[in-house]
Amino acid sequence: FFWKAIWKLDTLSKICVFTWHVGNEILPTNVKIASVRRGFDQPCPRCGAEFETHLHALKDCSTSRATLMIGSLEGNLISKEYDRGINWGKEEEAKVIWERARMLSKEFRIHNLTSYGVIVRDDDGFVLGRGGGFKDVQLSVEEAECYAFDESIKLACRLNIKGDMIFESGSAGLVNKINGQQRDLTIIGA
Repeated sequence: FFWKAIWKLDTLSKICVFTWHVGNEILPTNVKIASVRRGFDQPCPRCGAEFETHLHALKDCSTSRATLMIGSLEGNLISKEYDRGINWGKEEEAKVIWERARMLSKEFRIHNLTSYGVIVRDDDGFVLGRGGGFKDVQLSVEEAECYAFDESIKLACRLNIKGDMIFESGSAGLVNKINGQQRDLTIIGA
């Protein structure tokens, strides 16, 4: 699954290939080449370390560290020190997080409004109009999406748009309902 997601990324193919090489531990390091070709030198050509292993090339080499620092990674990803990010290793379920957020929302009812937004663009992506606002009621996600859809139709009428229109929504359930699907064909995954 992970590799399928890597290959579907909208990025340079050389980045996908490099990531695949790293994940399969087949980077052409001197130790890896020496395991296939006899008499090949194993030291690191950049820093002079005794062995240029997979881990050395990615983390321990001074040149690699400098490159990571330039990219603002500073080795945190490789050393698994996530002091400024999310600790993905926690075994906290999404439901627990959702319940905690829901309870906080009930406790802090400061400006607890539902917001919606609408953008109207032409074929070239040029913005023709926009709209949005807040509702002082509690709505489910589906209700909020339906409300935004309703407002987008009203905005298109106010802008006097004639002809065919394409409505986009982040709610697969709403799109399936509008397209006349008998069941909710929600798409899961990348």
